[in-house]
Amino acid sequence: MWLISLDEKVCWAGEILDKYSDLTLVDYGFVYHRDINFPQDDTNWFLLEKTV
Repeated sequence: MWLISLDEKVCWAGEILDKYSDLTLVDYGFVYHRDINFPQDDTNWFLLEKTV
């Protein structure tokens, strides 16, 4: 499995999934800097799995 972390201005997960038909989206998430429980930088992530 691949964990791809990208900044909030660029999201390449859809283009990667379009290009590589053997990948599937397993999970994704977003972090927001104004989240009072988990304040961090703004970011998003995608977990992709390669099928055989």
